[in-house]
Amino acid sequence: MHHLTKFAWASAVLPYPSSCSHEFLTLVLSMVEQRLSQMNSPGAHSLLWSLWAVGHPISVGTAFTKWLRLNVDLSNMSTVVDVLLMDAEWQRSIDESFWLCLLIPASRTGSPQKVIAKWSRMAELPNWVVQSSEPWDLSKVERNRPELAKYLQRFSALQKWVQPTSSNHWDKLSALIDFVDVRLKWGIPEFPATPLQLLSLLDTFAQSREHWLKVAGGAKAEVLEHAFGSRKWKDFEIALECGTFVGYTATRLAVQMWRKGAGTINARVMTIEVDPVQACIARHFLDLAGLARAVEVAIGQVKDVVPRVIDDFGARSLGFIFMDYKGSIFHSDLQLLEHLGALAVDGMEVADNVALPGAPLLLWHLAFGPSWTLVAYAMVEFFEPNTEDWMALGKYTGPAGDAPPAPASWERLSWHTDHMRRRACGLRPTEGDMFEEDRVVYSRHIRRHFTAAGIEAQPWVGPSDLDFEEEHS
Repeated sequence: MHHLTKFAWASAVLPYPSSCSHEFLTLVLSMVEQRLSQMNSPGAHSLLWSLWAVGHPISVGTAFTKWLRLNVDLSNMSTVVDVLLMDAEWQRSIDESFWLCLLIPASRTGSPQKVIAKWSRMAELPNWVVQSSEPWDLSKVERNRPELAKYLQRFSALQKWVQPTSSNHWDKLSALIDFVDVRLKWGIPEFPATPLQLLSLLDTFAQSREHWLKVAGGAKAEVLEHAFGSRKWKDFEIALECGTFVGYTATRLAVQMWRKGAGTINARVMTIEVDPVQACIARHFLDLAGLARAVEVAIGQVKDVVPRVIDDFGARSLGFIFMDYKGSIFHSDLQLLEHLGALAVDGMEVADNVALPGAPLLLWHLAFGPSWTLVAYAMVEFFEPNTEDWMALGKYTGPAGDAPPAPASWERLSWHTDHMRRRACGLRPTEGDMFEEDRVVYSRHIRRHFTAAGIEAQPWVGPSDLDFEEEHS
């Protein structure tokens, strides 16, 4: 099964003619159906994404439903829901509610399940869906999430919904939902008072060391607002966030868009989240804040969703981009937006975590690409006063060609930043957890590479900093 689905993925990403890919994937599907007892989440995800990527005549929903009806355990395919939801959103399909309800059995009990039920319109699983309610044993973990097998040796009572981190991710998000639901003012939302109250509540929750949230607060929020206000906006332009998490920055961008629009509310902020449960939580908070019309939360990988910017809003409609997800692919997703013609001339790109864990290939692209002007700011991490991070602000000057290739050492550095991300998520159990001292040292290591290439960051001293026109005049 593993090799079959890898071949399927390769047929979708390599430049084969569509007709060849369709024929090959049809063959792979028939072979997979003879091995359904070996089904696993990574394989199911690779195969369904491949069908979607090449536009195969058999839709991802049709293939997945067939597997369910052939009694494949839902818990062996739980990670494919983001592909199903992405496809449903592209098609504006009514199947979205059904796909969302598939998240409930494998999600954290309590508040996360309630939030998912809200957005699935209380849909229920039909009785023909097979699902195991027991915790994953070692063999199932090895099949569905191989990297967690070593983690299970340390923490034997691993539930399906657990994300292996030093402080449990889903426990924290469950507590966050309860915290906001109890304290956010009920009634008709007032704008911008209610969104600002939501931001304040999220900041308050994150101040506890046990509840620290990876959001762009504090000085990083000031940089975002500074960058957002440093350009003149056109009526048709939108803001795009890549990496929604719980909707913190999407809320901030909506407030900034409202201020730029002289009080009008339009659906002009789009945010992309690959984790469908986190997307539901973000939608819940945005709904409570009265921002459901102003912000659209799209589910899927950035590279698969960004073409919808052109489809929904038109060329050159993207006036602002905020990137806050997997830094090692910032550059390729930004290049895709450039090639699609989605970026507005003088559009702004802001990237977080450029120095920790690091986004070296994006920084290279912005610093040495002829289409961009770069300003980098240094500041301390949100509620981590000893840890320095950088934010990169790029101004798009129009299509002028590609940047020169990054050195091989920077390619290796980008790979290593991914390794450190996985370690921070508990996926390198033999290396131990990452503590504040580790992050301080690693940030210094990343910054040494940047300064050696002549890329410096200026300390962020507040929103009175000069704008791009003044800095580069």
